Amino acid sequence: MLAAIFALALGKRAAWSVLAGGGIGLVWTLYMALVLFKQGLTHGVGLSPFSLFAGWLFKGVVTIGLLVIAFRSRAFAPLPLLAGLFGAMVAYWSWFALRVRNAGEADGK
Repeated sequence: MLAAIFALALGKRAAWSVLAGGGIGLVWTLYMALVLFKQGLTHGVGLSPFSLFAGWLFKGVVTIGLLVIAFRSRAFAPLPLLAGLFGAMVAYWSWFALRVRNAGEADGK
């Protein structure tokens, strides 16, 4: 939806930039989900803070690396790119906050 707004307001390049920023947010979200899922299967409750911190640190390095690549590319506009990443983070945390708040109900919805 954010990309459509940017497409109407600023053009196709801005819309692709928003989508690329959202894609960067999706990459690190999927990475952390896979790390936590793998750790949950192999270590159960004994997930060490070190392995969680190492995963978080690697996520940061991947995010910064992808942002540097995107900023050096002339195909993306910087501010819409950051807007897409920020929009992905807001969507992720909003869903997480709403889901946790409603998790206590009988059907989990």
